[in-house]
Amino acid sequence: MSSPLLYVCFLENDDELMQHHWLNRAAARLAPTSVENPKIHVELFFPSANASSTSDVVSGRACSIYYNGRVFLTKKKFSRKQWSFRTLNVNKQQYDEILSFCHAHVGEGFNHLSYFTYPMKCSDKYSFSPYTLESVGLKPRWFCSEICVEALKAGGVLDDWVHPSMHPQQLFTLLETSTTPDCVRNYDDMKLSFA
Repeated sequence: MSSPLLYVCFLENDDELMQHHWLNRAAARLAPTSVENPKIHVELFFPSANASSTSDVVSGRACSIYYNGRVFLTKKKFSRKQWSFRTLNVNKQQYDEILSFCHAHVGEGFNHLSYFTYPMKCSDKYSFSPYTLESVGLKPRWFCSEICVEALKAGGVLDDWVHPSMHPQQLFTLLETSTTPDCVRNYDDMKLSFA
């Protein structure tokens, strides 16, 4: 039996995205790197086991959150050209734990507090996290990197000491050496011709 596929999907900033929304421009400026097109958003993607071969893009469910939105785990196809994909090497138990974590947090709100303060983080002791407001009776709140980091921690992919509040580019850098570049295209029925 083969291991289940799990992708970490990163949206790269480029001129097209910069024109769409001020948040894309802000996320690109806050990226902790001098990469030309930094990653500005991240999602976990669980491809369908019975994905249709009639489409060139694999379908499945994605988990993340958008600005001012709620955590989602919804059907998705990644057709935008700005996405880059990293395949995680996980076993069935890890996959199930990550998916279960995502299911458990669907509908929880956006974490404005740590979204706007993580760039100023001096130390883990004085930084905010998705769980900061639980002490006053609120459910965890997230931004995209936080929900993905905590889900990966739940599956044992990342160590517990990894702080969840980080820029998507930081998460990409953290996973780059332990993941494989990949694509979510369906190549089963494609015909290749060589000149």
